[in-house]
Order: sequence, then structure tokens, then C-alpha cells
Amino acid sequence: MLLLAGSNAEAADLARRVQAKLTKLGTVGPPQASLADGNHAGVGDLIRARLNIEIDAGGRALTNRDTLQITAVRGPDAEVRRQRLDGTWTELFQVPRSYLARNAELAYAGNVHVAQGRTVDTVPFSSPIRCPGRPCTSA
Repeated sequence: MLLLAGSNAEAADLARRVQAKLTKLGTVGPPQASLADGNHAGVGDLIRARLNIEIDAGGRALTNRDTLQITAVRGPDAEVRRQRLDGTWTELFQVPRSYLARNAELAYAGNVHVAQGRTVDTVPFSSPIRCPGRPCTSA
């Protein structure tokens, strides 16, 4: 499932609400690492990389839109794994927390650009549909 929002700010808010429910269920740990979207990530959280960088991310460089799962937060680094296109996960690797603070966001929601190229079963959309100057239709 992908939660689709009309803006980055709305996506960050939706992602924070999902994270709060996951934390309450015990699926993810308490938030520890600052993220660029104003949220904080904890162990078990899914985050999205937002900048190509020469960090070995399980056999290739970390790229924009890669989904990572935090497995530990230790000192200046977070230990993560990257989700491959087939849904499997890479071996663990380190990402500086400074990278996360400037270039990562919670991956539970996103804007329409995040959805491009993804195949998902369900896409709830949280923004009201706006059709200025013309009738709104759905396909």
C-alpha cells in the first residue's frame, strides 16, 4: 500500500501518523534519528533516501527513492538495509545520521512523484480533488 498525499508537508504528516500507530503496536521503536521531512526514525522504520550518494547500499550506490529499513542507531551512524525491486532486502550497511537529517524521509506516505514507476495494490489519496475551471471526473 502507498499513502498518497497532495504535498510533501501532507505526506510528512501522514507518515508521522502511520509511524505513531506502528510505534504503539510495537512494530517500530521510538524515534531516534532526525529526518529531512521534520520527522524522526527509529529501529524498524522504513525511510526513503532523497539524494544519490556514493554509499555502498548492498552492492550499488544509494539512490534517490531507495527504501531503507533502520535496524540500529549507533553514534553518528544508522545501520540500515535497502529494499530491492523484488521486495527482498540487502545486507546491512551504515548511513551517516547527517545524511538522514538532510536527505531522508519516512517512507509511509508520499506525493504523486513518489508513486511514479511503482506497482501497488492500494493507493489511498488524502487530498481533496481540485479541478479549477472544469468538471471533476474519475477514470
